[in-house]
This record gives sequence, structure tokens and C-alpha cells, in this order.
Amino acid sequence: MLDKQRATESLVRRGLRMTRQRQAVLDAIGRADGSFTAQQLHDAVRAESVSLGLTTVYRTLDILADVGAVERVHGPSNCEAFVAAGRTHGHTVVCRVCGAAAELSSLDCSGLVAEAAQKTGFRIDEHVVQLSGVCGRCSGEAPGGGSGEASGSARGGVRTR
Repeated sequence: MLDKQRATESLVRRGLRMTRQRQAVLDAIGRADGSFTAQQLHDAVRAESVSLGLTTVYRTLDILADVGAVERVHGPSNCEAFVAAGRTHGHTVVCRVCGAAAELSSLDCSGLVAEAAQKTGFRIDEHVVQLSGVCGRCSGEAPGGGSGEASGSARGGVRTR
């Protein structure tokens, strides 16, 4: 879930104005179900009669990714999609059919990171983990059932009002 206040404060700290267009992008992200693309956000905002260029959406998403308000993920049928970032470090599960996304904040990757550092000689200071599969709704299974597939709670995309 997007923390709009934290995202707004991050933009202002960078010396950026909170324009009507940026606010509309933040509002659309707040309504997003699962992963979303820049084009989906653009379409949702334009459906609300807000004048907005696609370039503005991309630039805003880049800034929001830089400040940790959204995360880049591999979405269904495209390479780059986004999800609203949680308050704590988490890992994302994305449905490759509908784009539903869930965040796992309790997944401990410290052993994997330590082993990778030991085997490669790298000092690892950051990692991104994304799991992909088919959510319960798309596979027709109850959440948590089946063969370890992701159980998303919502369809990907952006709702309009």
C-alpha cells in the first residue's frame, strides 16, 4: 500500500513541487491493484480528465522508485511494471497472468545473501527478490493451495473512480 504522505514528503525534500499531475499519479498508485505499468497509470489518470503526459508518469515513477515509494517488478506480458512499496523491506510475488502482487516482508534472505557474498567475493549491500507464479484466482485454487503458487488478492491494474 502506498504511503502517500511519505511519498509526497520525499518528493518535496528533493525540491520537487507537488503538482496536480504528480498528485494524480500518486492517487492512481494508491488505487492500484497489484502491479501496474506506466501506461496503465496514464490511462487511469486521463480517464479522470486530468491532463497528463506519459513522460510525466515515467519521470514520476522513476523518482518514486528512487525514494523507495514504488518498486520495479517484472509484470505479466511486459518487462517493467511497478508495485507500491511497503514501509519495510520486502520481497514481491507477482502473478504472471493477471499481475496481482503480494509483498512478503517476513521472508529472510540473509542466508542466501551471505552465501552469495562468500562465493563471489562481493560485498552485497542491496538485493531485490521477486517470485513469479500464478495466483489462486487465476489458477482456480484457494489461496495457499496448490504447488506453491502465489496467491494474489487482486487483479493487476489501476481502478478509476
